[in-house]
Amino acid sequence: MKTLFLFLEFPEEIFFFELEGDYSKFDGVFIGSAEDDETLQEQLCALVYNEETGDFLQKKLGAPTKDWDVFVRCGALM
Repeated sequence: MKTLFLFLEFPEEIFFFELEGDYSKFDGVFIGSAEDDETLQEQLCALVYNEETGDFLQKKLGAPTKDWDVFVRCGALM
């Protein structure tokens, strides 16, 4: 199973990345949102950002692929 992420880094970037597995729990989660579950925000942050440097950990894709099972729209409010 593979998850395709549409990651929105407001207000700067919008990009895709893929991960093996089912990450549907992150659909609609935005890091820095007062409305989203804090634990899910922390898990998403650890999945996508290096804790020490703040660098993005996943390989950014310029366009969505066609080989995925789960679609997740999430991001970070910076």
